[in-house]
Amino acid sequence: MGTTSNTTGIVRVESGADLNLGELTITHQGPVDGSGSLTVTGSGSTVNQSAGSALTLGHATNGTATLTVENGGVFNASNTGAINVNATGNLNVDSGTFQARGPGASDDGGTINTSGTVTVTGNGLVNLNGKQPADYLTAVPAGQGGALNATGGTIDLSGTARILGSGGRAGDEFVGPAGGSLTITGGAAVSAVDSSLLEFNGGTGGSQVGFGVARPGGAGGTVTVTSGSLNLTGTAKLTLDGGLGGQPTAVASGGGQGGTGGTLSINGGSVMMDASALISLGGGNGSRRSLSSSFPGGDAGAGGQVLLSTGSMTINGGLLTLDAGTPATATGGFPSGAPGAHGTIDVTGGTFEMNGGEVFTGTFQRSGVGIFNHND
Repeated sequence: MGTTSNTTGIVRVESGADLNLGELTITHQGPVDGSGSLTVTGSGSTVNQSAGSALTLGHATNGTATLTVENGGVFNASNTGAINVNATGNLNVDSGTFQARGPGASDDGGTINTSGTVTVTGNGLVNLNGKQPADYLTAVPAGQGGALNATGGTIDLSGTARILGSGGRAGDEFVGPAGGSLTITGGAAVSAVDSSLLEFNGGTGGSQVGFGVARPGGAGGTVTVTSGSLNLTGTAKLTLDGGLGGQPTAVASGGGQGGTGGTLSINGGSVMMDASALISLGGGNGSRRSLSSSFPGGDAGAGGQVLLSTGSMTINGGLLTLDAGTPATATGGFPSGAPGAHGTIDVTGGTFEMNGGEVFTGTFQRSGVGIFNHND
């Protein structure tokens, strides 16, 4: 679509219509200067890509490509096909849903590679969550969270918009899957304002239907800033929390341990928090034991870590938390789960600066040539 110079291709899916297709490319062939747009609008309006199909928006230099999902419309991309938003591409999700999730219960979330413009507004949703079995008592794993790779351009969230890349809830006797990842490089700028959410949490651990201990929750996801920026303001949130420990379902089984909190790595570029924003790298909570079990309750997951080697992290307001999860409480005369370790802020280079806000229950380490400024 839009692959001939000075031409325009326009497709609208509306009024509850469905469009089923395979590979979709919009204005991806340079050096032509065409334009193309696909709009999915209104409740019940859906575009479905077949498994393994690629989605390509735009080109490195020429043309303009726009995919808009709005007003309750849904675009179902393939979780195994390449999803590329090139420099002249635009993905706009305005109170609609864009999802890259497989049809299977254990499929991982998809991957979006973008050097273009991604805008999620209103109550829009970009869903890269891992899938989970419909019945968590079945012996089926769940999928890991997906990946959002920004190699340039911008990603902007506002309103109550969400980008989700968490692990699913695992089935019986499977460990909770890990949360997904956000990578920022190539000068990309990622901004979350208002009450928007970036979530890459670990999945809940599997149950235990026989004698034994339910499975641990998955580890929280990762955010890596190599060059570019991540800014959160208003009440926006970034969560990389560990998953909950699995629930016991048999009368003689113990609770699962919470997953470890995720990792925020700054190897260049900047991370900034303002106003009442939140960055959470907390450990997952341990699960209770069954009432007649001789096993203890589940241990708490450890808090995550902030690793700063070059670049900067600036806290002008809000809360950075690396707290451990909560262990299961003692019941029936048997012990509670063990507490988890709090997280770590490790500054080996660059500048960690606080002009306000709060850091909750983390251990600060300064080594090498790192700088810590506390100005509030």
